[in-house]
Amino acid sequence: MEQRGVLTATSDLSSVIAQFPPSFDLAFGYGSGVFSQSASSSSSATPSKLPPPASELPMLDLPMLDLIFAVPDLADYHSRLLSRHPEHYPLLPRLLPPSLLASLTSGAGAGMWFNPLCSLPPSPRLLKYGLISTPQLVDDLTNWTHLYAAGRLQKPVAIPSPPPSPELQSALSSNLSSALAAGLLTLPPPQFSSKLPSATRTLALRDLFLSVAQLSYGGDPRMGAGAEDPDKVRKLVGSEGAMERWVGVYGGRLREMEGGGLIEWNEGGGTVSWEEGSGAARREMLARVPGRVARATGGDASGKAVAKALAGIVGGSARTQALKGVFTAGLARSAVYAAAKLRKGALRKK
Repeated sequence: MEQRGVLTATSDLSSVIAQFPPSFDLAFGYGSGVFSQSASSSSSATPSKLPPPASELPMLDLPMLDLIFAVPDLADYHSRLLSRHPEHYPLLPRLLPPSLLASLTSGAGAGMWFNPLCSLPPSPRLLKYGLISTPQLVDDLTNWTHLYAAGRLQKPVAIPSPPPSPELQSALSSNLSSALAAGLLTLPPPQFSSKLPSATRTLALRDLFLSVAQLSYGGDPRMGAGAEDPDKVRKLVGSEGAMERWVGVYGGRLREMEGGGLIEWNEGGGTVSWEEGSGAARREMLARVPGRVARATGGDASGKAVAKALAGIVGGSARTQALKGVFTAGLARSAVYAAAKLRKGALRKK
C-alpha cells in the first residue's frame, strides 16, 4: 500500500541510487521530490479528489529529487563520478584532480559538494545530489558542527538501505535524540497562558515537530533573502502524510523520554507535556544536545539562548556553503537554481 504524500517510492529511489558508484556508506533522499510538501488533506478545506499516486505522475511533473551520499573516500568518489557522469560537473571542476575536489568538498562551507540540475537519461527528471565524507557526516550528526547534513536528517527522509556502520547508525540516532530535546527547549511561548512559570506545559505533538523542523532554518540567510519558501517549515509537518512520518521517526524517542520521566506523551490524544518552566528540567534537556550548543549558551537553557546558539551555527555554514556552490555548480546552473528558489520564496505568487 502506497503511503500518503510519497512522491518517490523506495523502489524508484533505489533505481536512481543504483546509477551512482556503489562505494558509499549512506545514501538518502529528502525534500519535496521525495515527500509532498503541499497542503495537507487534514486541513479545513476538503479536496475535490485525492492526488494520484506517484507512479501515475509524469516525471516532469515531479519536483527535483534531492539526494545526499556519505562516502568514505571523497577523492575516489569524485573520480568515479567524473568517469560515469562528467556532465554533472561544470567545466572547471572537470579539469581539476579529484584530490583537489575532495579538499574543496571537505575544507569549506558545510563540508559538502552539490551537483544541482542533473539528470540520468533516459529519465528527464532533474536531480540535485550532495557528497560528504562519512567522518564529517558523523561529526555533524553528533556535534552539530554545521547543522547542515544533520539538519536534513532531523526530518523524515528516505533511506533505502540502512548504513552498515554501527558508528554511523549511532550518530544518526544521537542526532534525532538531540533534535527532540532542542525542539522542546526552543518551543515558542504559548500565546495564551495563565500558568505559573514552573507549571507543566501541554502542547500538540504537531507543534513540537514544527519546533524540531525549525532548528536548521533559524539563521539560514536564504530564509531572510526570500530564497526559500516562507511556509517551508509548516509544509514539512502539515503536508499529506507528514505527521505519520514524523511519528515514525520520533515515536521511539518520545517513549524513551517518557520512560525516563522527562515528558508525558499522550499518544492517543496527540499531545506532549513537560516541565517547561522548571530550571532543572531545562538543564537536563540542554545536556541532551551537543556540547558545543550548551557551551555557546554559557549554560543558559532558555529558549532564546538555545535558538541564538543554533542560528549562529546554521547561519555561518549556510552562507559559506552557498558561496562555495557557485564554484561547484558553475555560474549558469547556480543562476538557474537560485531563480527557482526565488520563485518559491520572494517571487512566488500570493
